[in-house]
Amino acid sequence: RRSSDLSRWLSSSLHFISCSTLLLVMDGVRVLALHGFGGTFGSSLGRCALRNLAAELHNRGLAAEFVAPPAPNKVGENLAWLAGDQGPLGRYVGFSITDALIAEQGPDAELEPLTASDLPATLSAEDSIWQGSEGFSKSLQFLEQEWTTGHFQGLLGFSQGALMAALLCSYLRVKRPDLEQPRFAILCGGFAAPFPRDVKDWWPPRPLEVPSLHAIGERDTVVAPFRSKELLCHFVKPTVYMHDLIGHPRAHGGHVVPWDLDEKGGPT
Repeated sequence: RRSSDLSRWLSSSLHFISCSTLLLVMDGVRVLALHGFGGTFGSSLGRCALRNLAAELHNRGLAAEFVAPPAPNKVGENLAWLAGDQGPLGRYVGFSITDALIAEQGPDAELEPLTASDLPATLSAEDSIWQGSEGFSKSLQFLEQEWTTGHFQGLLGFSQGALMAALLCSYLRVKRPDLEQPRFAILCGGFAAPFPRDVKDWWPPRPLEVPSLHAIGERDTVVAPFRSKELLCHFVKPTVYMHDLIGHPRAHGGHVVPWDLDEKGGPT
């Protein structure tokens, strides 16, 4: 899909949501945005991904507010929804290999995205448990409170935050059906496994009916693109947006929340 499709999908979907909940466009749509490891949303140098998304939607007549609280856990100085040992995750989705290459070649290296031949086979049910993961219960309690009080219509998640957003969708459906359910989920550079042991009774879920947009970087070197696609089967009729953008640092390739492009292919 061309990058203009991304903006059209967001604009039309969020406009429908705004109308269906009897909110005026001028009042805006509130989106709970979950950052990736380290508190980032990925971007090109000098660009704020969420600010740019809000500006692009505003240009199309929709006021969207992205609220991005910091995760309650840390790994060293890095904010994390899922803390603890990141090794099992890195070995499965790919960033352990990328980190080693960056140590050798530097952050400006132009790396190739990882493929199925570079990484382990799809995990079994037992191996899907993220051994050494910490902090999930604290993050879930925090996000449940945010969702309950924040008057949000939807979710956006990036990288680790994309898994956390998907887990929150499943948790709300199974454990908190009394709450307003998300009207949409935008998942960028996400993955479905490994996941914390705490969720094994309700994840992987029966496919979620939340309308979902999955933004996947064709040149993502942090989470292999085929790993991001493993999240698709957990949603009913997911929409997939493939992009070829490169963020910063360059060695992370397309691991970004995508920004829109003008008709000539340059950033707007």
